[in-house]
Amino acid sequence: MPESSGADTTSLAQAREIDCGGPVPPGEATNFKVETKEFREPNCPVGQGKYYVDATKPTGYCLSLLQP
Repeated sequence: MPESSGADTTSLAQAREIDCGGPVPPGEATNFKVETKEFREPNCPVGQGKYYVDATKPTGYCLSLLQP
């Protein structure tokens, strides 16, 4: 999961969309499902990851890991 702090705060911008109904592509990346997107720091439930960027337009995501 991309870190929301430190030098690499744009990692989520490199994300690509996959078909959640199909098989999870293995290999080069970890696959996450965006559960929620908010225009503030998200309050994610237990078991979901959080990604937040406060630059220009604050945006937060709650993410779930897709298992292959």
